[in-house]
This record gives sequence, structure tokens and C-alpha cells, in this order.
Amino acid sequence: MGFAVRADLTITFAAAKQGQFLFPAAEVLGQLVVADIGISPELSADIPRTVATSADEVKLIAFNRKKSQLQDLGVDTLVTACANCRLVLEEGLEENEMDIPIVGLTEMLAEYLVEEKPRPEVKEEA
Repeated sequence: MGFAVRADLTITFAAAKQGQFLFPAAEVLGQLVVADIGISPELSADIPRTVATSADEVKLIAFNRKKSQLQDLGVDTLVTACANCRLVLEEGLEENEMDIPIVGLTEMLAEYLVEEKPRPEVKEEA
């Protein structure tokens, strides 16, 4: 992880941001003050106001958003090129008892690659 300053006070403009409530930012931002700059509160009404205190909680929060997307779209298979993403998805699917297969992009491509037989050498006649 990168460098972070432990603040006594953090001032943010218009509305609190989602990242300010997530681990590890929530541990180091100190008192959070939202400065009014004239933006309507309705524009930021959907920002979650919960505090996650561990990486596992952050993964669950992120997966719960993904879960609703998967359900809305009626997904029957997931494809990912990222090994870490696959692990996070597998954990989230298991935690939520969702039976959706995950396929690596390279696995999927390999399945559909056609293996060509070597062509015989043609000898030229003199």
C-alpha cells in the first residue's frame, strides 16, 4: 500500500465520497467535514454511508454491488482475464451461495483455438 497521512480533520466538498468510508481511508481521515458549495444534496443521496474496517469487508461490499448486477443481467457464466479478480469473484459467489461458473479468458480462447496439422514439405522437382 502507498503512503497515507493520518489526519485529524478532512474537509470534502459537496458530499462525502464512498472511498472515505472504506478501509483503509476510514481509519486515517479523522473527523470528516462536508463543506457546502451549493450542490443539491439529492445529487449525492445514493452514496453509501457505512464504514468498512477490513479488506474482507471491502471485498464483500464490492461483491454485493456486483451481485445485483449479475442478478439484473441474468448472467450464466463469468469471464475474467484477471487472476485476482477471479479469486475475489469465487469468494463472493461462495459467500452468497451463487452457482455461476467462472472461466478465465485464456481458458476460453484456448478452448476455441483450432490446432492445425503441420503441412507436409513439398519437394520441388528438377
